[in-house]
Amino acid sequence: MSKELRYPSLRAVIQYLEPNKRLELSRRCPSLFHVEKAVPLCLNYLYLGPRAVCINNTMYSVSVIRQYPPGIKPLKQFKKKMSKCGIAIWINTVTQTALHSRRSYLEIYVLMTINIEKGLGKTMMRKRMKQREEEKDLIRSSLFLLELRKSDTLPPFTMYLKYDRSGSTTEYLDYNKKQYEACKYLFTRIFGGRKQPICVANLKIASVGGVLRLPVMKIRVRNLTMGTNVESRMNSLKDILVEDSKIWGIGIYHGSNIIDSYQLPLVKSVLGLLIYNISLTGDKFEAVLNDQHKYLKVFDGRITVDEYMLLIEKMNSDKRAVGTEYKFGVHSKSIVKALLNRIKELEKVTVHKKADRGCPRFPFSYSMPIGPRSQLVVFCKHATYPKIEPWCLYICVERL
Repeated sequence: MSKELRYPSLRAVIQYLEPNKRLELSRRCPSLFHVEKAVPLCLNYLYLGPRAVCINNTMYSVSVIRQYPPGIKPLKQFKKKMSKCGIAIWINTVTQTALHSRRSYLEIYVLMTINIEKGLGKTMMRKRMKQREEEKDLIRSSLFLLELRKSDTLPPFTMYLKYDRSGSTTEYLDYNKKQYEACKYLFTRIFGGRKQPICVANLKIASVGGVLRLPVMKIRVRNLTMGTNVESRMNSLKDILVEDSKIWGIGIYHGSNIIDSYQLPLVKSVLGLLIYNISLTGDKFEAVLNDQHKYLKVFDGRITVDEYMLLIEKMNSDKRAVGTEYKFGVHSKSIVKALLNRIKELEKVTVHKKADRGCPRFPFSYSMPIGPRSQLVVFCKHATYPKIEPWCLYICVERL
């Protein structure tokens, strides 16, 4: 005869369940709802977006679906979005623009139509594969919505709210509440009412897309990734992050004010910094050149060979501490080849080959002494995500 778990045992079992299974169990068994909220929740990865949240490898999202009646064929762009994650908002941006403009709706419509048709003409002149066809479909879908607005015609579809859990669970609800209200309910259902802070190893905040409508909650985070407007985002998160959170690393992506972000005390104090999808060449390279972090990762930075040489000289003259490791994604094999050839020509450079370093194309690593017991080592490997940048350049300081 099976015995029922007592409360302390039940808490222990729930605490060590995989987080997504734990949330699903709480959803299906309402009697466990309050027990689940009382037990600490620890996550390896958490992404917070305006209409979606990702916990470890599972995405929860709320979107809007357009259901077309039989006999009406939807545009390809609508069909594509609905087959993936739905449409974030269905109100066209023309309406929002008209609310904040002194121009009449007709004037706005004419101007936007002219711009869209110009873009459509240019796109049709560029006969390039599948990507250009998608651009044309996107422009046609915008024109379709504008025509509906101009003629004051009801759209030929029915709206539904779509809840999706990584493609495994999909539910459709009548469009009787706004999308942001549905998102707020989703976030409250997952994070609201917890008695202890949520421990997150890697937290990522969406850089664009809207407002995060989070419930009253506390998060203790180790690694934080956000857009370049770090100061304003940290001000927004101050009521959510636990005060004694020891942030080990920060990731910055999208945007242009990377120089300003580098001056913030929080960015200076962390041990590791990740920068991606931000061009760091030219004037912005000063941020990398003067960087003092122990760990630095830069992806899609588009740094040139001359700038890499400046960085190597700077690290050599500054006699950086042992354990410093810089990692750069490189998009071109010719850049890696030219850089390693120039490093080989420097004084006191030793060329050696190790099994755990390099790759078949660039098997050698290059080292030069920078102190009595330390050396600067440069080598190249295949990148983890080769579709973005096929090569990964390492610049490290090691003990002799």
